[in-house]
Amino acid sequence: MQMKFKPKPRFQQGFIVPDGASEAISWSGRLFIQPLVELPDGRRMPLDEATGKGFALLLFGEGSKDEVHRCLPQSLRAAVIRVVPQDYNFPLSREDGVEYLRDCEGAIETALKSFVPCGLLLRPDRHVAAVLPLQRPEDAFAAVTSLVKATYKNTVGETGASREKTAAKTMQTV
Repeated sequence: MQMKFKPKPRFQQGFIVPDGASEAISWSGRLFIQPLVELPDGRRMPLDEATGKGFALLLFGEGSKDEVHRCLPQSLRAAVIRVVPQDYNFPLSREDGVEYLRDCEGAIETALKSFVPCGLLLRPDRHVAAVLPLQRPEDAFAAVTSLVKATYKNTVGETGASREKTAAKTMQTV
């Protein structure tokens, strides 16, 4: 019996912002890992379960600008989650509108070591839409905003919830 290797899926185009990294370490367009994370109340669960069903912005690493997530287009309705390393305590003072998770096994820290401090915009299908360098996030946020505008542009003529539903469906399929 011969075993075959199935390559990890990666999108090259669609709702993706290239991160400029080499193919070997780039996360843009790749399915993100699903490690075990811990909530502030001590419950542990897979990252997928903790991030919910929609877009999610994971913030990782010290030195990020306060409230950098406010630059993200509101139409994405992304959950904003600050991930603390496995050997850190949860901070006593927390930002409004930001959830906190602990990287239980250090898997997120290992995966993102070339990009820290950074934000990862995860699509609803859990592929990485963008890696956002948190020291200078302006260009990456502008690229995400352009993608959102282009997606909504394709739904011109629709209104309110219908437009948002169509845009979310479009982003899930790209």
